[in-house]
Amino acid sequence: MTSNSCTISLRVPVEVRRSLERMARRFGRTLGQVGARMVEEQVRMAEFGGIEFRDTAGGREVFIRGTRLKIWMVVKVARQFGGNPQKAAAHFGITVAKITSALNYAEAFPDEIEASIQDNDGITFEALKRVLPGITHSENENGAHQRRKTK
Repeated sequence: MTSNSCTISLRVPVEVRRSLERMARRFGRTLGQVGARMVEEQVRMAEFGGIEFRDTAGGREVFIRGTRLKIWMVVKVARQFGGNPQKAAAHFGITVAKITSALNYAEAFPDEIEASIQDNDGITFEALKRVLPGITHSENENGAHQRRKTK
């Protein structure tokens, strides 16, 4: 979210305030911080019709609407295809329009997306094991490590 901010006053129904207060407690934030975050996310979703924000174990993240694909994941794969949205769309089995929406969002918020890519690139197998105790470690035929969850 942006650090350059201004103050506005909003009148909301009492139930909305209560919901925001619950969210603030859950996230360890102030009512104002949560309200500002919700407003900013709604504005972004209006400007980039193919995206949505969701709560994840890692915090709030932006996804391609109607999929389980995080924007940073799509950007990373699109880069592997030389930025070709058609190839990325074929890889994920979704429309080129959805890929383009993700890439447009990433272009508008590059610092946010790059931070997410770096955060996820920095996850080690040992760190992943702490979160997913059933995960096993193996190598494929090329000697590359694979992550596999056991039943």
